[in-house]
Amino acid sequence: MTGKSSEILILIVEDDPLVGESIRVWVAEAGYRAIGPALSLTEAKAAIADNTLAAALLDIRLGGDDRSFEVADILAALRVPFAFLSAYTDVLTPRKFRDVPHLMKPFAGEALTALLHRLAGPP
Repeated sequence: MTGKSSEILILIVEDDPLVGESIRVWVAEAGYRAIGPALSLTEAKAAIADNTLAAALLDIRLGGDDRSFEVADILAALRVPFAFLSAYTDVLTPRKFRDVPHLMKPFAGEALTALLHRLAGPP
């Protein structure tokens, strides 16, 4: 399902429901429409298929051994800008994604808003 044409849709991929909800609130307060949080790779892929996204925010570790790099590959192929939000340094990030913006957790809402403006433009 796509959003209204005036909405700027931002996908959130975050396996921690509380953190995901906090990010969702910040995204909404910044004037964007949050999709998610998608808690798994499967949910993230479904959200990508069902929405026309302006950008995405990806936690790197998604529980167990899952990483969001498969989702990053899909977004890159679709030319949807994205950033990684993680408590881990970019050591886990494959070389092909080293130039992708990386916001270290914990972060301030202002830093997230600035990142969203950089990825998707102002709302």
